[in-house]
Amino acid sequence: MKNILKYSFIWLSAFMLTGLNGCKEDIVLENIDSDRYQLDDGNYGSIVDQEGKRSFSIVEFSKVKINRFYLSLSETAAADVAGTFEVDVELLNQYNTENSSSYELLPAEAYELAGGITLKAGEKKSSAAILEVKTIDALDANKTYALPLKVRVSSGNVNVNTNKNSFILFVKDLTKLPDTEKANGIKVISCTRINPLNHLAFTLKKSNKLLIDMFILFSTDIKFNPETGRLYLYSDSDVTEYLQNSKKYFKPLQDRGMKVVISILGGHEACGISNLSEETAKEFALELKHFCDAYGLDGIFFDDEYSKYVTPPPPGFVRPSTEAVSRLIYETKKIMPDKLMTVYGWSTTRYLVEVDGHQPGDYIDWAIVDYGVGPWGLDKKYKGLPKTGMSIYSQEFAQNRYASEGSLQQIVDGGYGGNMIFSLNPFTGNWDEQKNALKRIAKVLYKDELDIWDDSKFLKPAKK
Repeated sequence: MKNILKYSFIWLSAFMLTGLNGCKEDIVLENIDSDRYQLDDGNYGSIVDQEGKRSFSIVEFSKVKINRFYLSLSETAAADVAGTFEVDVELLNQYNTENSSSYELLPAEAYELAGGITLKAGEKKSSAAILEVKTIDALDANKTYALPLKVRVSSGNVNVNTNKNSFILFVKDLTKLPDTEKANGIKVISCTRINPLNHLAFTLKKSNKLLIDMFILFSTDIKFNPETGRLYLYSDSDVTEYLQNSKKYFKPLQDRGMKVVISILGGHEACGISNLSEETAKEFALELKHFCDAYGLDGIFFDDEYSKYVTPPPPGFVRPSTEAVSRLIYETKKIMPDKLMTVYGWSTTRYLVEVDGHQPGDYIDWAIVDYGVGPWGLDKKYKGLPKTGMSIYSQEFAQNRYASEGSLQQIVDGGYGGNMIFSLNPFTGNWDEQKNALKRIAKVLYKDELDIWDDSKFLKPAKK
């Protein structure tokens, strides 16, 4: 039996769609403000970080973290340029106002900024400004802080009076919290619908770290109610139980450093992640923020499956496209930059495109490819995304599709970020094969052995 998540929904005019399934309860949302990223003419300067991200990024650190920022020009400099990175509190005030957020300024004692930069004539990228963030007693491990930066140019004909001359670094100090971080930084991602607490069953012997770094709960569906004119999120009884009791099912994972992400996909109707108009995408992004806040989630997994798109698209929607889903993910990242944006490389998300001057690496944190697929061409499909944000050679345990030691070794040797397993489930007939696959992950990715709970300790789904 399916249950509706009775939280909040998106307003659309009631006449927009007909013939789709409905829901029972809703909350009207207001529209979000317009685009901030219009560019001025001339040789303009914009801020980028060490990963090439623009406008915002998040850093999670323990004790100390070094960050680098650059002034990047639209054209080569005609003469030498000099400038300084500065903290501008008004940028944060503006961001909080526009996005209905309340991020606090990172205390001055928690960072040191060596902000001076130079850029030689004929070049487009400056020397690095060095920002060191460090733990202090006043930092709350449960909070995300913000540090708003801009560049002041002291010499050189460069236009920095644009919205590109702003960057907000979101900072979370993990010093006081356990984490799942392994020495080589590679992550293991589990996408499944089993009882979330079962992910605590797998630890590495040498480091005592959890094997699983990210749990993606599969799944909620996007649906539409023609009577009220609203989109809503829909799940079955197990997923609803986990969400409504997130402190019981999610917090123990998060207390050990694991990220908990919700999967959203189509609900066998004419709406999905890849056919929202720009305005609808902005509204749905706000809905997703409310959803993450309500259930203490760490991010969204976008999966373009199980929708039944129609032609022509109804009012408020567009033809399904990579451009439309890129817009949705961008708007979602923009409104909650401290949350993880992950995509499954399938259908319209097999690649993403630039949105308002921002390449995909600016607005997604993870690209997870299909089962058995390697890294070929990912740098072109998700431009700007570092290898550390690419999960390759995904495994599908329910179909006995496992990664070989050779494939896993390519993750290590190539500097890729992770490996995803789908359908982890200790209550199926191929459980021994699943355990062997998990042991293989521990062996190849981490040069370690795996400790696993006794089978009698695994927890069955909440509502079975």
